[in-house]
Formats: sequence, structure tokens, C-alpha cells
Amino acid sequence: MIAPSLQKYWDGRAAGNFVFGGAGSGLIISTAIATPFNTASMSAALLIGACLIALGLLLVWFEIGRPLRFINVLRNPYTSWMSREAWTAIVLLPLTLAAFALPTRGLVIPAAFVALLFLYCQARILRASAGVPTWRQRGTMALIVTTGLTEGAGLYLLLYATGLIDVLSLPIPLLITAVLFIGGRYATWRSWLHELQGNAPTESLSVMRTFAKQFIVVGHLLPIVLIVVAWLIPAISDIVLAVSGVLVLLSGWTFKTRLILSASHIQGFAIEHTPARGGGRSGPGVKPGWS
Repeated sequence: MIAPSLQKYWDGRAAGNFVFGGAGSGLIISTAIATPFNTASMSAALLIGACLIALGLLLVWFEIGRPLRFINVLRNPYTSWMSREAWTAIVLLPLTLAAFALPTRGLVIPAAFVALLFLYCQARILRASAGVPTWRQRGTMALIVTTGLTEGAGLYLLLYATGLIDVLSLPIPLLITAVLFIGGRYATWRSWLHELQGNAPTESLSVMRTFAKQFIVVGHLLPIVLIVVAWLIPAISDIVLAVSGVLVLLSGWTFKTRLILSASHIQGFAIEHTPARGGGRSGPGVKPGWS
């Protein structure tokens, strides 16, 4: 019998792909949402989104034991979600850079759809990792997608508030979208937590339960309150939206990092029942490390 233990295959560099790739693709999608209301908002946000995705992929490349063999990841798109993620990035990055160089709605909208596909590929990569119970749950896919969308909205709010993107005014529909994304992340996270009960090792559950309260308050409740305050009191909207964006972004990054590095216990081994000895009966099953 072997109790669950943390996986050792993915380290912080792999987590960085989900952290930066999710935020970058989410930012591209938020930019597309804001585009009909302010064309100027497309420029810098698209470039930053593309750079974040490229940074995440670069971290994965550094993790490869033999980096010069990276081309092998492209060889199996029929069965591998990692290959599909790579091929999606090959389409997404040039398309996003083209939308940056030639600001037009005809390019940013397709880029947003490909960014959503990239997010979906990332979610399927985790879902396909059957040996790690916290990753293989059905709700993992929705959680990773909504987390990326929420991070992108938070990053967009931060860029606007700090003046790093050229926006005359922040459209109210984008504020509403940010609130919806935050609410969606909370809903999928609660559903995912419920799904984990009895379906994940005790140590993995402990990591997520310890993180739960601060994730609810710092990552969801407080950002929504700050967005409402920014809408009601425009005079302080910049600083309030900047804080809200930082909280949304960092809470998502913290969650993903913990999911991949701290709550990624391999399920271990179990037996359905202990064997009978002599003329006695078999005993109860044993599943060490599970509640």
C-alpha cells in the first residue's frame, strides 16, 4: 500500500504556463469585449496578452529535459492536448500580433475565439491527467476556463487604471463582464470543491480548504465591491479598479499554483478488501491517505 504523494513531473515552470497563458488569453478575450466600445483599447492589451502566452510556453520549453526536441510536441495533435495547445498557439500568436499591428475589429474577434480555444486546451491538459484526482474532475475544465477569463478581465482593469492602455473611458459592459466572470469563477470553484469531496486525497483537500476563505474574500467578494465602488464614485475609480484587478489576478495565479504544486497528490494505491487469513473472512478495504 502506498499513500498519495505530490507529483514530481510538473514544477513551477509548468505552473507558469497555466498562470501566464491563462491570463494572456483571458486578456485577449477581454480586449475583444471592449473593442466595440473603444477601438483604441486594442493595441497594447493585445501585445501584452501575446507576450504572456509566449512567456508561459517558454517556461514549458525550459522544463523539457531535452529542449532541442521541443518539435516533438507538435507531432501528435490527434490524441494529445499538449500538441493541440501548441498548434493553437501557433495560430493565436501571429493572429494577435497582426491585430496589434493593424488595429481592426476584423482581426481581434477571431483572435479572441482562438484564445478561448487555447484556454480550453489548457483545461483539457489537466483533465486528462487521470492519476491526479484534483486535476481529473469533470469540473476542472470549467474552473480553468473561468479562471483564465477572470484573470484577463482583472488584468484589463489594471492596465486601464494605470494608464498602460490607451482608453478614453472604460465601458460599463466591460465592468459588468468582469463581475460576471468573477461570479462564474466562484460558482465553478464551489462546484469543483463539492466534486472533490470523497474523490481526492485528504492532503489535497486540506490545501484547498486552507485556501478557501481568502480565495472567497480576496479573489471574489472584495473585487466585486471595489468594481461597484468605482462605478458609483468615478473620482476614485482608477485606484479602486487597479486594486480590484490586482486582487483578481493574483488570487487566480495563487489558486493555479497551489493546484499544480501543492494539491496535486497522485492517488496512490488501495485494495478493495484485506485478504482472509486461514479460515477467517476477508477484512475491509484499505485506501491510505483518503478520508
